[in-house]
Amino acid sequence: MRSVSRAGVASNPAKRRLRAVKIPSPEDIAAHDGGGAADLWNAAGADWRCPGCDRAKAETIRSSNNPRRQWSGKLLRHTEFAVKDGYDEEDEYGEWIDRHEIMLICGDCANILPAVKQREASLSRSDLLFQLRDMRAVAIAAPHQPHEVDWEMAIRLARESSALHALTEPYWDHYHAAASCRRRYRDYLEYYRGNVDRAWNRLLAEYREEGIDPTEIEEHITFLLAEADRLDVDDPYRQKPDQLSEASSA
Repeated sequence: MRSVSRAGVASNPAKRRLRAVKIPSPEDIAAHDGGGAADLWNAAGADWRCPGCDRAKAETIRSSNNPRRQWSGKLLRHTEFAVKDGYDEEDEYGEWIDRHEIMLICGDCANILPAVKQREASLSRSDLLFQLRDMRAVAIAAPHQPHEVDWEMAIRLARESSALHALTEPYWDHYHAAASCRRRYRDYLEYYRGNVDRAWNRLLAEYREEGIDPTEIEEHITFLLAEADRLDVDDPYRQKPDQLSEASSA
């Protein structure tokens, strides 16, 4: 869970294999359809750079082995978690996920973890995650080429990532509880044509029926609504909240 040092990679970088690199023309770049995911490709602006490998969008395009598609290169969604540590309400020390962010990364960065799972059968599990620090630690990137990956380190980091995955379940439970509360409150506001008192009372009644302590209902709802605002991610890719728990760097 701690930050991974890149000193070893930086001080003794692996040598890239010599290969003929085809460079797409400006016309090729302008015509590229994002590898079949045009919506995500077009969502990244001209100044976008992959947060994993720092390549520009055009630099992620490379020659394809598909005879029907000359160039490959696509962008995928990635969920990045912000982890904090400290004392909780029970005065116990530990780590937790504070929030998450949905972002776009290049296909070469996104493919590292799936490739690890293919190489190491014991890691073909769903409780593994790769974060940006992991991608940066194991990959050497160059324009118009696939990443050179330190697979030994990638396998080790994948094994260690199960500790982060264990933190995601309580985080998503909390996130969805907050999102649900805000959604219901907004639905009631619409139903009662903006009448705040009636919407609030309807929400109180609903949580009361769910067994929340009557003396804590208002505080509970107020907290969830505040958390919904704090955790809300302005997702330009319009990913639905109920899909976020399935999002990964794969």
